Amino acid sequence: MSRTGKKGDDYYPLRWRVADYFENIIILHRTKAALGIAALATLLVLIGLFVLGWNPFGSDDSVVEPPADTERIEPDEIIDDVVPAGGINPATASRPIADSQQVQLTTPGTVIELGPTVMRLTGGHPNDAAADRSLLIATDLFVDREVFDAQVLSGEFPETEQIVVRLIEPTLFAEGTAELNTAFVSLFDDVASVVFTRVDVAVEVTGHNNDVQLSAERARAIADQLIAVGVDEDIVTISGRGDAEPIGDFDSRIDVVIRAS
Repeated sequence: MSRTGKKGDDYYPLRWRVADYFENIIILHRTKAALGIAALATLLVLIGLFVLGWNPFGSDDSVVEPPADTERIEPDEIIDDVVPAGGINPATASRPIADSQQVQLTTPGTVIELGPTVMRLTGGHPNDAAADRSLLIATDLFVDREVFDAQVLSGEFPETEQIVVRLIEPTLFAEGTAELNTAFVSLFDDVASVVFTRVDVAVEVTGHNNDVQLSAERARAIADQLIAVGVDEDIVTISGRGDAEPIGDFDSRIDVVIRAS
């Protein structure tokens, strides 16, 4: 100690050492507490993700197997739901039962009202199984179209293998003439494809409206288009029925009936 009573520069009082010791303890505990809180937060996040379905320790197998009691459906057993709102999905709903008047106005079998982007099934069948077959036939023949299933059921309808492709007239022809609307010309390739996929068939083109002569002329115009895209002229017959076979809302129409010869 100097004469002034002050100690040397390396003098470190005990009270300072005690204070430093407790300060280090406080800093250490604060650091441990912060690390503990961070670890707990990380654990809670992992638990939350695991509950939501993410497995951080998942295996390389990404295929999730169904429960043991779940019936397995093979891909070829799946039928796409092709019926938008307004139609009836045969897998989930029953088709309506036709009354006696509706039976008289409904063509039996596979009846496809065909448009450029949509088609509507309107045939009559004795049961749902027959109607389902028609739905599958139509969606197989005419792809990339919306499908409206308006088929009806009655024990009075016969089983039939014929296919009727129905072309509704209001926009198909110029008013009062047999002049085809060019917007519909592409339809005839699709109609002809139905004939090409079958052997030993006959094709009957029938015109229906309130003018017998005009109905025959329009049937001829459709037949000529089918022949132009490759349908054999020898298997095609033509008739104009006038208004003798009404079907309700669409009495003005062309029916292309494809049946076994």
